[in-house]
Amino acid sequence: SFAGTWEIQNVTSSKVLNQGGSLTNGSAISQWTEGTSSNLKFTFIPTDSGYYQINSVKSGLDVVVQSAATTNGAPLIQWSFGSSGNDQWKPVQNSDGTWTFYNLHSGLVLNDTRGATTNNAPYSQWSWLNSNNEKFNLLKQ
Repeated sequence: SFAGTWEIQNVTSSKVLNQGGSLTNGSAISQWTEGTSSNLKFTFIPTDSGYYQINSVKSGLDVVVQSAATTNGAPLIQWSFGSSGNDQWKPVQNSDGTWTFYNLHSGLVLNDTRGATTNNAPYSQWSWLNSNNEKFNLLKQ
């Protein structure tokens, strides 16, 4: 079950999804060292057919693909829930127990851009390559 609050930890970097503390639409989604800040905590809000909004506890905004892009490398930002599907993600469990998140609009996956391991590194979407950049552990809070 995806009920409750989670940190979403990338396998490559061991860092968690971060919305930077911003309360406004358009702010970048990046990564940060695991901690207690509400910037790092998300809830999964079911939409339809196994898809979810990934919603920031801090801002109440969702992880979305900027401008509903369908290309590799398109950045992730936070934005109010809308109708284009770029703000809905399908969690699929991998054989190793990690999770990959597929975007409804683009079909691409949540990705630690270029396998960065530093705080504040940006997140994007990419084609599924079975890379650790695209695999995440869900840490129940």
